[in-house]
Amino acid sequence: MLKFFDYLFYGARKIYSKYESGAGWSALAVITLTQSLNILTVYFVYELITETRVSISKLAALAIYLSVLILNVIRYSKLDMEIIKEKWENKNEKQKITIRALLVIYIFLSFALCVGLAIYIGNKRNS
Repeated sequence: MLKFFDYLFYGARKIYSKYESGAGWSALAVITLTQSLNILTVYFVYELITETRVSISKLAALAIYLSVLILNVIRYSKLDMEIIKEKWENKNEKQKITIRALLVIYIFLSFALCVGLAIYIGNKRNS
């Protein structure tokens, strides 16, 4: 069974392959960035709920990104792209449109929620 992120990896890899030779690494960067933003979003929500003022350093954010990147490299180095391609091509056009829309919404929300919460918390701290 394919996971949501497998479709994101496949789609990003397909888009980047038109422009560069290292499309797999670019796709990994997209997945890792969105997943890392989601982890930071959970951290920000926790900070809001508990009303704590715990700062996260740039080094900690980088450590989160690198940890997620290593996990993704392990997963996608073992995954056969032909399996994802075959599953994708077996989807009907309505399913493909739905999956693409969900992927775009996921990417947008990952950025918007993390950045929005970071700005909100930063403004709250400065008040």
